Amino acid sequence: MHRLTEPVPVGELDLDPDNPRLPEDIQGASQSAILEYLYENDVLEELIESYLTNGYFESEPLITLPPQDGRRIVVEGNRRLAALIILHQLPAALEAGITPEREEDISDARLAELGLDQLPVVEADNLADVASFLGFRHISGLKRWNAEAKARWLFKQVEARADSATDRGVFYDVGRQVGSNARGVRSSYVAYGLLRHARDVLHLDPRTVSYVSSERFGVWLRLLGTANVPTYIGLNNRPTLRYEEVRAQVEGVDADRLAEVLSDLTPSPGTGRPVLGDSRDVTEYSDVLASEPARLAMREFASLDMGIEIAREGDLAPRLRQMTKTIELLTLDVKRYQVGTDEVKAAEEFAATARGLAATVKAALPEDDV
Repeated sequence: MHRLTEPVPVGELDLDPDNPRLPEDIQGASQSAILEYLYENDVLEELIESYLTNGYFESEPLITLPPQDGRRIVVEGNRRLAALIILHQLPAALEAGITPEREEDISDARLAELGLDQLPVVEADNLADVASFLGFRHISGLKRWNAEAKARWLFKQVEARADSATDRGVFYDVGRQVGSNARGVRSSYVAYGLLRHARDVLHLDPRTVSYVSSERFGVWLRLLGTANVPTYIGLNNRPTLRYEEVRAQVEGVDADRLAEVLSDLTPSPGTGRPVLGDSRDVTEYSDVLASEPARLAMREFASLDMGIEIAREGDLAPRLRQMTKTIELLTLDVKRYQVGTDEVKAAEEFAATARGLAATVKAALPEDDV
């Protein structure tokens, strides 16, 4: 990379259609669509206001690829460029219908006076030239991407370097490049790779996959680090760092169980809430999947709490005794309630269910123990 001796006019710069900060449905889109997304999600008005007050900071050059047909793609500094595209009302801003909130005194002369018409640029020879800088800055550095953007970028780096990896392996190579470690790169690769596999190969519900990717990726990443979720979905989660083995693990997952777990992260049509709504419950959810009775109860009652209770209680006898204590306490407390026909009916239904349970348990007793 080298800094250009002359600044580059804003009108010759383009937003990066492959910017890792963009969700997948925006990547590769038009300049106006990318600008609209950045405007809606990256608080550009504050940056615009800062530029109109302070001008452009020369110490923060944009990083671009070499020009093609007289234009440069900005690979670092897209938020800054987006703000300036709006200020200058360039074609992308006009097409998206975005204007600055503060329109007074935004003449070409004023923008030139503030140094907002031509920008300092550092040119990278190619994407590989800038990869180490971007990776360290946004994976391990101060300006970090969100979890999904990091994983998507790391996935692409691993795929691009798999055939030229050193003896230490591609996960080690990429980790060293971005200031991380091989295991962390592998975890992100697997998490993102599973979602790609679910969408592109298994053809699972695209809305579910998209929702988990954009809204719950951090929770998804944590789930894959639990004791039971990888095993449950058929991910042979041996601590290997060999690229070929990791790819085989991803491609060998159980489609139905993967769909089940992804659905648990997605709001259900009936309740509008996901089964696993609180990220703090990932460990308990993992324990539920490891217990068949707990998992079936969670499914039947659409309640993670029910599954957790069963998973924690373990054997049947302690669970029944705990229920008995609860009923004993409720019996002592009945006088606090206003009792009507509904309460009497509910108590009778409970008693009938308890008698049925007792009969079922007795019937399951082995003949030798009768």
